[in-house]
Amino acid sequence: MKAQTVLQQIALSFDVSWWQSLLGLAIGGTVIAAGKDRLRQSAWEWHISTGEEVNGNLVERFRRLEKLDLRFLNAYGPAKTIIPNAYDILYQDRNLDISSFPIGKAMPNYSVYIMDQDNHPLPAGVPGQIVIGGAGVASGYINQPNLTATGFPKDTLASARAVANGWIQTHLSGGRGYMREDGVFVALGRINGDTQVKLRGQRFELREVEVAMVAAGQGGISEAVCHIRCRDEKDAASAFLVAHVTLPQEIQKKYGTNGPVIDSMLRNIVSSLALPQYMRPSVVVALQFLPLNHHGKVDRKLLSKSPLKMAAEPPKSSPRFIQSRSPQFQNEMAAIWRDILGDLIDGQKLEEGSDFFLVGGNSLLLIKVQSKIKERTRHDIPLAKLFGAGTLGKMAAILRDNQQYDNKEQPVGSPNEGKMKQIWLSVLGDIVSEDVITSDADFFLVGGNSLLLIGVQNEVHKQFGALLPLVSLFEASTLGQMVITLDTLTIENHASREIEADIDWNEEVAFHEQLPAITSPGNNHELNDGSPSGIVVVLTGATGFLGRHILQKLVSDDTVKAVHCIAVRDVSKPLINSPKVIIYPGDLRDPLLGLSDDAARRVFSQASAVIHNGADVSFLRTYWTLRAVNVLSTKALVQLAIKHAIDKPQLRFHFVSTAGVVQLGADELYEEAISVL
Repeated sequence: MKAQTVLQQIALSFDVSWWQSLLGLAIGGTVIAAGKDRLRQSAWEWHISTGEEVNGNLVERFRRLEKLDLRFLNAYGPAKTIIPNAYDILYQDRNLDISSFPIGKAMPNYSVYIMDQDNHPLPAGVPGQIVIGGAGVASGYINQPNLTATGFPKDTLASARAVANGWIQTHLSGGRGYMREDGVFVALGRINGDTQVKLRGQRFELREVEVAMVAAGQGGISEAVCHIRCRDEKDAASAFLVAHVTLPQEIQKKYGTNGPVIDSMLRNIVSSLALPQYMRPSVVVALQFLPLNHHGKVDRKLLSKSPLKMAAEPPKSSPRFIQSRSPQFQNEMAAIWRDILGDLIDGQKLEEGSDFFLVGGNSLLLIKVQSKIKERTRHDIPLAKLFGAGTLGKMAAILRDNQQYDNKEQPVGSPNEGKMKQIWLSVLGDIVSEDVITSDADFFLVGGNSLLLIGVQNEVHKQFGALLPLVSLFEASTLGQMVITLDTLTIENHASREIEADIDWNEEVAFHEQLPAITSPGNNHELNDGSPSGIVVVLTGATGFLGRHILQKLVSDDTVKAVHCIAVRDVSKPLINSPKVIIYPGDLRDPLLGLSDDAARRVFSQASAVIHNGADVSFLRTYWTLRAVNVLSTKALVQLAIKHAIDKPQLRFHFVSTAGVVQLGADELYEEAISVL
């Protein structure tokens, strides 16, 4: 490296500051400590990040600089080892996965190992402790021989060259990571750091949740930081997971950091996380930026004490609620919610449409609500009924209705409990006697296992026609909890049919923004692209079963020039290897389906046809849970097609639906052979 001018902007109390100074002086360069008003410099050539994980927000900020000659290195190394790893981040690449970034291969004269707890090397892909050997490793701790022996063991794997040079010690970094097949290392946080927590009896790493949220956001979340809060330190059930996130600038400019659009987006992201329920945040707070400490690191301690709700944020409500018309009961129920939820709803105005599960509640807290209702009103309301109600208005209406009857006359059990008990007996057989199976009996404690639980799932499906997710049965392992899970699904399916009868479908499909007028192509079925090989197709749902076949047909068609596969949630899934295929990470629930404004303009201005094949196909979920992915995405595609393809009146829009809709109509199903293009 040639002599460089290095900016010294890090606090001197942070060990990286002296490395920053030495970097400039050691190569015969210059070190400058400049004020913030002098930081802008067009001659900037190198950026090196270390001491804190690189995130997608930082990468996006570099992209906006549009400075193609600026290189971005992600460097890794404890103070005891200088910098053993560095990774060149190709941040200009729009297909780059920005959910996490490697720390690179070992630098020259360094050895980096992944070790298990017995200091044995681990193969590629297996996480363990990052252990560093080589030229830059310190000799140990001054005047602390015991700590030195523990933290700087001998390098038993050192090469002959390393031994000849006296590089015979390693340093146990305390960091966790793994090595990829290509020799590139990935850091996973600290082994015993403050990001490892325990919630509802389950231990997990907060960083895993944070990375999963950024990945699930598909561009909708730039950064995520999670922590555990507990309203009552003596009550484990009162603990809940909180996530603070930042949003991309384009989303903040259009929607801010709170409001119905942001609320909906964040709820969808949380619901789509491929994580167990206990690892999903109960509260997500969007901020303009994450606070940093004087070392330039995210201040997790400050976030753990910050308000959970922004003052201007409207209450989270469900669009499907009924008027309780009972202020007395609504106020009574609201007081119970506040008593149980505490910090979760501080600063929120609870209204009739406020949904218990959307403001941070969960099944354990709903049990506490049930108990508090009984304590204050002597009404023993079935838990399944509270699950089915959901909103403050509906729960208040339940209180009002129960006031008319004596509590003893109200049903306190579920008619499905006896049936579920018989299913347990049939599956467990001679393992357990009938008198042992009570409402509180745990399936796994009375002799059940995962294979037998699959048997329970199958029997429930046969008898009730309801396919309960296996993970839900694992989490609801007692007889009573399984009955609640079954009742809830039954009630929700019944309620959704009643609720959706009141939906204004004309309003749902209406476009409130003025759309430009287009000219009908009439009977002209030829695509006007200037050449017989110039057809450009926009495709959604490319990774699904049908989507892959559609993509294969398009790629094999000589008249197709390019296929833009948009809203691809998992870019790691292999698609057809063809120069015609361009993949855009995103989600049907995202604004612009995950596309930037520039990408949307570029894609749809070239498009000859749109094939909307992506959808969430479910006959059990409610309309409101499917609205964003199925309805709003279709409207967004129509708007993009009309807006950017206004000079192409011949653009085709093909909507692919499930054949199951035929059951809803009286017309016969028939096949019609048409050209996709």
